[in-house]
Amino acid sequence: MWRLAAHNHWFTFKFFGKEVRLCARCTGYYFGFFLLQFFNVCLPLDIFYKIEVVTQIIVSLLCVVPFAIDWITQSWRLRDSNNLIRFITGGLLGIGASLLSSVNVPYNLKFIVYICSAMIILSLGMFGKVIVKFQSGSNVSWKCFVSC
Repeated sequence: MWRLAAHNHWFTFKFFGKEVRLCARCTGYYFGFFLLQFFNVCLPLDIFYKIEVVTQIIVSLLCVVPFAIDWITQSWRLRDSNNLIRFITGGLLGIGASLLSSVNVPYNLKFIVYICSAMIILSLGMFGKVIVKFQSGSNVSWKCFVSC
């Protein structure tokens, strides 16, 4: 059951004698998201709120780019990543999501931006996984999308 929450790359630590595994990228995401929320409460991001709304959205999406590059190049097996890189890119993704959540636009627009960017990244990554499976000569099935 923990594998569903831990994905394939995790940090392992002991908690009350039990082994706990947390996905490196997801842990970075939550850390980045809540860290920025904390700083926004303590030291409001006035500079960010003073820039144009379109620029705010672009800045928040730019925080997603390192994650997208890391995950897509890893999915395409162009290079190997490690948990530190996954944690950092996950943290930047969390910061980007936190910034996007604070942009002063209707919720529907934020949702569309978030879903569209997620679908583009997911499509590119999954396309790469399928290509890698075909190149390796193995059969492609739905199991590939779950276990890759």
